[in-house]
Amino acid sequence: MTIYEVNIQCKKPFDQDEFNQWLSKHIEEMEAIDGFLPSTEIFQVEDQGYSISVRYLLKSRQALDFYFEKHAETMRGDLPSQFKEILKFSRRILTKERPQIS
Repeated sequence: MTIYEVNIQCKKPFDQDEFNQWLSKHIEEMEAIDGFLPSTEIFQVEDQGYSISVRYLLKSRQALDFYFEKHAETMRGDLPSQFKEILKFSRRILTKERPQIS
């Protein structure tokens, strides 16, 4: 399993309801891409203004690479223009592995 984590930060006031509506639709579109699983989680990061972490679960790292090659540019470009200058995005890739027990 692979987790693709997208962190979003904003310290300026903005229309959070409008952004959350866009984000819900965006998550649905992401989960429709081959390799993504319908188990996305959203976490609020405390004490950092508006800051959330979205974690997408994928079948494999190869599925994430497919997303990067075929869909990432379009999906990232889908952000409404009013949010492009006020939101900061960072991303991480996490691999879910079972620890080896001796």
